[in-house]
Amino acid sequence: MKKTVLLSILFCACCVSLFTSCIKEKESAWRDTSNGLISINMPSYVLRNQLVKIEAKGLNWPVEATYAWVVGLTSDTLVGNPIIARMPDTTGAVSVYLKIVKEGFFDTNSFGGTIALDSSAANNSITGRVYSGSTYLDQRDQHLYHTTTIGNLEWFAENLAWDGVGRAYKDAEVLKYFVGRIYTWEEATGGESRSGLGNGPQGACPPGWSVPTREDWEDFGKAVNGGEPVDFFDDWKGLGEKVTVEAYYFGDKMWPYSPDHNHGNMFNWNAIPAGYSVVDNTVARNARDYALWWCSTEKDEDLAYYRSIYSQLPHFNVSYSDKTDLRVSVRCVRAVN
Repeated sequence: MKKTVLLSILFCACCVSLFTSCIKEKESAWRDTSNGLISINMPSYVLRNQLVKIEAKGLNWPVEATYAWVVGLTSDTLVGNPIIARMPDTTGAVSVYLKIVKEGFFDTNSFGGTIALDSSAANNSITGRVYSGSTYLDQRDQHLYHTTTIGNLEWFAENLAWDGVGRAYKDAEVLKYFVGRIYTWEEATGGESRSGLGNGPQGACPPGWSVPTREDWEDFGKAVNGGEPVDFFDDWKGLGEKVTVEAYYFGDKMWPYSPDHNHGNMFNWNAIPAGYSVVDNTVARNARDYALWWCSTEKDEDLAYYRSIYSQLPHFNVSYSDKTDLRVSVRCVRAVN
């Protein structure tokens, strides 16, 4: 996403009146800098009308200052730190203004921002995806998934979004409506490794669906490869670009341009770059550049396989990672009835 889509939150500390006596008027002065680096703790993405915790951190001096906030276009002022604020009823940039009050002090800062989204408009906000017409309603949370038949299996045509386990990218729960959620292998599979066509563990998938096995992925690759068999452990040269989709998020390319990566979107599988998280699952990275999905067949006791697509290459690579140190997307499968 272009930086222009991530609109700014303005953080302002306005001047307060200096209470002085006429005798010591010249002895008092405004202090125009603070001690410490102020930051706002707030999600990068929120739902419109959502209640969100907002907190300012990093101010060492002055101490015991009063924090007064105005969020969005409302004229109501919220006092405290942190605060619970309701997001605006409209989508787009969320303006946040903060006034720090302390006798003889003012400070002004600006911060990178957040954007309010509408979950009901998720499918309209990402354009370019094509669906085959089949759908499945997850009764656990009433989330509707588009599906597509590839080879001998029916696949989700979008990433799993169930919030019973896993987490949202950058902890922004609203993004599950747009790009799904990300899961460790243990969360995705329930810690169960399996093999065989259509024989994966249910794990985080809905009842009747499963996390794809090595054989499921090979069946998928064979279909994408025009009926020619592929080995799961090979890096599938040229197959990645056959299943990625030329999608746009609020008008911006989800996959950045690459002369070596076209977007065939075979079988309307709609591969999008949802990124991943690492380092004890605290660092989210590489949305728009990478798409990764788990395989339920483990490598060994500690490691499990996943397949990935990089924006600048046309391939569909295979790799492996610690079962608890990486969170990636999940596509659920089931046997064709």
